[in-house]
Amino acid sequence: MVREGADFTPHTTRIHGIVASQRRVAVLLRRGPSKAVRLIHWRLEDDAFEFGQWLSGRVYPERCALSPSGQLFLYFAGKFKGELPTFTAISRPPYFTALALWSEAGTWGGGGYFLSDNDIVVHSAASMAPRIGDVPTGVKIRNWETAPKRHPNDRHGWTSIDPRTCKKASPLDPEVHLERETRFPNQKANNPLWECDYVIVTQGGRRDLGVLDWVDWDLNGDLLISHAGKVFRWTRASDYEDSRELGDFSDQNFENIPPQENARRWP
Repeated sequence: MVREGADFTPHTTRIHGIVASQRRVAVLLRRGPSKAVRLIHWRLEDDAFEFGQWLSGRVYPERCALSPSGQLFLYFAGKFKGELPTFTAISRPPYFTALALWSEAGTWGGGGYFLSDNDIVVHSAASMAPRIGDVPTGVKIRNWETAPKRHPNDRHGWTSIDPRTCKKASPLDPEVHLERETRFPNQKANNPLWECDYVIVTQGGRRDLGVLDWVDWDLNGDLLISHAGKVFRWTRASDYEDSRELGDFSDQNFENIPPQENARRWP
């Protein structure tokens, strides 16, 4: 169970999710140890998980995006060595194998977002022609300098309230919403990562959910939560009184997983 108002305890496994805007699917980025990330596909209709590839390096969740249908994943990653120290890529979850990849110069740029399944903004200073892979006819890649601008919060459906706080309404009830406040790193706890405190606002008032790794809405109005390597569902039917643990992914270890053949082809 997710304890209401829970205090933050440093842990080695962190999970961040991204929910598709038009289909009940999501991807999870499971990080831990710090230089290993696994991509997981989450089918929200029946809470089935497909465990995909690992990436040896760092993935920046705030610069990643999932296409509206959930078929494509755009991510920014850094290995900080070799010919591609940092890069932006598009893949088919749950695989990191790049359909198209753009090299980056450091961490100032990188990432992007979807205007639609076939209209993609890449935040890259490089040429729009990918360094690796290709882009099929019918898919448009835009340079971020000329594309419609979106704040990082807005790309995932959140609206900024102030520099540290944002909110996101329930897909079923605009009067119910989440608020997320970003805190400074907890240096005393030897935790260099940003912490986020979540609050759910309903007609019954405000309820502090505590500091959690990630919280977002399912399209059916449930809350999706991750903390300390575990994933939970908090059901709308229970008026958000009960949470159900769906899985504990904290004991997974890095392994080389080859992509399936369809992971090398655009959908």
